[in-house]
Amino acid sequence: SMSVLLTTAFICAIHEEMSRIQEKKPVILMVPVNLRKIFPSDSMLNFFGYIEPGYQFGEEKDSFEDVLEAVKIYFRENLSKEHMAGRMNELIAIEKHKILKWAPLELKNRCIRAGAKMAEQEVTAVLSNMSVVKMPEDYADYIEKFGVYTSTNRTELCICSFKDTLSLSFTSRYDSTNIQRNFYRILTELGVQVTVTEADFPEDAKANYEGKKVLQIFTFCCIAAIVLSMMTDIIISPGVHWSVYVASGCATMWLTMAVGYVKRFNLLKNAAWQLLIMSGICVLWDLGTGWRGWSVNIGIPDICLLIQIVMLIISRIRSLSPREYMIYYVMASVYSMILPFVLLMTGVIRYRTPSVICIGCSFLLMIGLIMFKRKEFKEEMHKKFHVG
Repeated sequence: SMSVLLTTAFICAIHEEMSRIQEKKPVILMVPVNLRKIFPSDSMLNFFGYIEPGYQFGEEKDSFEDVLEAVKIYFRENLSKEHMAGRMNELIAIEKHKILKWAPLELKNRCIRAGAKMAEQEVTAVLSNMSVVKMPEDYADYIEKFGVYTSTNRTELCICSFKDTLSLSFTSRYDSTNIQRNFYRILTELGVQVTVTEADFPEDAKANYEGKKVLQIFTFCCIAAIVLSMMTDIIISPGVHWSVYVASGCATMWLTMAVGYVKRFNLLKNAAWQLLIMSGICVLWDLGTGWRGWSVNIGIPDICLLIQIVMLIISRIRSLSPREYMIYYVMASVYSMILPFVLLMTGVIRYRTPSVICIGCSFLLMIGLIMFKRKEFKEEMHKKFHVG
């Protein structure tokens, strides 16, 4: 079939760019499969699976014909209705597992993402056959061809046809076009008439790197401050290690700013991260300067209260809906109740007033969410910590 031929050509094109060391690993393509053609469905949702044809080079049988035969066998064995149904049954069995069924949704999502990331590491490239594009006759006369381009982390070949034109569209994160060149050359050698055209995309808007530049300048300033303090220690006061305090302070400020930059698009998530980071930094500073307990007596309770107030202000200014702020309010209030309470019960805290105020205010925030935003609270808790 055409899919087998193009898959083989793609694999061979990639192989031509591989070194001897790289040949130790097989070339594997991810090929999405439209399951509607195998299992008729009226669903409007995505309904597809995938197969992963590949070939292990470096075993003396590396000709195009050898690869073609291996790919042909793989397609015949793995593209059958029975095989696809078996894979679907395996996935459904995992979903319906009596133990896994009751695992929190957040944990399931993280495990799925981790598994998908591990599986993707074995994939060399992607080949997606979009099949025939059909248009109403009134429009068909005005359309020459279709092209499909996707955003991908690796090289991807998308195929579609319209009338008598087959379009092969490459997208890649790499600047090199050697694989594309090899692919078209292989097709030409097979007697296929190939016309290579450049996609006429609109000019990209220039990205705004001002925030990144500020972070780079700040990073350089922190490094410069540390180096200067070390030079001062060595030249002026060899016995006093002020550079340690300077380095700690710079690291603290840099970490806070870096997290703020990375999480700048979600201010509430930014605040939640700052709550954790600033609490940890307070304890580390207290330990590093000779434990006096100010971090747990005053620092952590004040930070917890401050972050919750900041979250309320952000939500108010940006007119966020309950579904947008609910989970962050809950996380901040729970953290601000449990941590000071544990420290109180274990006798770590000597000055109780800030912690008692923090626990009380956090408890009231949680009760307020439950009483006045009951529906949104239940929906968000079910969505984030869903079981079953």
